[in-house]
Amino acid sequence: MTDHALSTRPWLHRARTACLWLALLAAWSLAFAYLLEYGFGYHPCALCTLERYGFMALFLVGLAGFLFDHGRTGLVGCLAILAGLCGLTFYHVGVELGWFQLSAACTGAGRAADIDQLRAMLQDAPPSCDRPAWILPNLVSLAQFTFGWVLLLTVLTAAMIAGPAFRR
Repeated sequence: MTDHALSTRPWLHRARTACLWLALLAAWSLAFAYLLEYGFGYHPCALCTLERYGFMALFLVGLAGFLFDHGRTGLVGCLAILAGLCGLTFYHVGVELGWFQLSAACTGAGRAADIDQLRAMLQDAPPSCDRPAWILPNLVSLAQFTFGWVLLLTVLTAAMIAGPAFRR
């Protein structure tokens, strides 16, 4: 797109820049999650791992919207991913607080033939989704923090899309 077209339609530039920001914030979120896992020993449960896939998708769609000059489409795609991620993180918080039943992916159910197999299964089992990893003890869990972060990104993205500059 030419510089003249960008100057007559500044929302294209803003939407494209917003896609880049969302991609960078998704990358930061993933880096933070991996730092917690490998730097501080917070191993992810099954729902945390699914949330990481959501952030990976957000990164890819945001980056594609920026690189291929499809800011509006990229923002709408990012909003769809963020809405799904918002639902997933809300479910994760609900599992931690006992609002929802623990999913089958989180239980790690299996059968052991003897005590040694059981011991090995317990040592290799991922953390349970209903046992929160706390940032602030008994106040804010990692899932609650993630839900707040995703909700903030969702609201900001929706506000940009709903704004008058986006609709021109």
